[in-house]
Amino acid sequence: MVEAHILAAVINSECGNTKASNINLQQAFAQDFSIRENPVFMLMRSEVEIKSELWDDALKTLEAAYKLPQVQDPTADVPQLSNKKYSLPYGQEERARIFMNLIKVYAELKEFDKAKKVMSRAISEFQGTPEEVKVMLTQSDMALKMGDVKKALAMLKKIQPGNISFIEAKKKQAQLYLDELKDRMNYKRCYLEILDTDPSVDNFKLTAQALMDIQEPEEAIQYYEKALEKDADDIVLVREVGKALVMTHDYNRAIKYYEQTLQDDPKLFDLRIDLAELYIKLKAYDDSRRVLIEALKTLKDFK
Repeated sequence: MVEAHILAAVINSECGNTKASNINLQQAFAQDFSIRENPVFMLMRSEVEIKSELWDDALKTLEAAYKLPQVQDPTADVPQLSNKKYSLPYGQEERARIFMNLIKVYAELKEFDKAKKVMSRAISEFQGTPEEVKVMLTQSDMALKMGDVKKALAMLKKIQPGNISFIEAKKKQAQLYLDELKDRMNYKRCYLEILDTDPSVDNFKLTAQALMDIQEPEEAIQYYEKALEKDADDIVLVREVGKALVMTHDYNRAIKYYEQTLQDDPKLFDLRIDLAELYIKLKAYDDSRRVLIEALKTLKDFK
C-alpha cells in the first residue's frame, strides 16, 4: 500500500532515520511508478534528500515537483494514483513546503538568483495566508546564506506575538545574535520576550536551558525555580536545578538542595544517582556509598 510506505517514510524521517525513510519511498515508487507525478510524494522525497544533505538529488526532485500542474496552479486537481483506493492529501501547506524547500536548496547551492525568483513568487502567492510566516522564515534563512545577517534579523523581527511561529522565530533570532554577532545580551532578550508573551512552564524551561547553553547557571536556576513553582512534580526540572547548581561550583549549596529534596521525596532515584556522582567528583566516597545504600533500601521498601 503506497500510503503506508509514505507514512512510514515520514515517521522515519522525523525520527532522523533517513536511510529507512529513503527505503520506504523507494518501496512506494516500486508499487506505483505514477507516484512521481504526485506532488506530495515528491515533497516527501525532497525532505528526505535534504535531511541526508543530498543537495543535487533534492534539487532534481524539487525542480520536477515545482513544474507539476498542481504546484504551478493551486486550482488544478491532483492526479489519482494508479490504485484508486488511496490518495495522498495535498493542499496549501504542502504546496508552500515545495516552494520553501526549493528556495532552501537553491540557497544551499549558492544559486541565489533562482532562489530569489521563487521567493518573489512565494511572497505573492502566500501573502495573507497561514503560510506567509513560513515564507518570512525562509527569507531569513536565505538572507543568512547570502551573508546578510541584518536582513535575516529584520525578517524574524516582523513575526509578532500571537503568531504560531513566534517562538521559533525568536529562537532563530537569538541564535543569530549569539552565533553571528556574539551578542549575549540580545540573545537573552529574545528568550525574555518569549516569556513576556507566554510565561508557561515550557517557556521558563526553554529560557533556563538557553542560559545554561551560554554558561550562565546562576541566572538559569532562577527560571528553573519559577518553572518548579508552576509544576513541582516535574522530575526532569528537579534534576536540572541540581545540575545547574553543580555548574555554579557552589557544591555545598548543591548538596544541600539534593539532600533536602530527597528527604522530601525519597523515591527520586535519579536524583540519588546525581548526588552520589557529585560526592564521587568531590572524592567524598563514604557519602557516595551512603547515598547509594539509602537508594537500595528505599527501592526495597518501595517494592
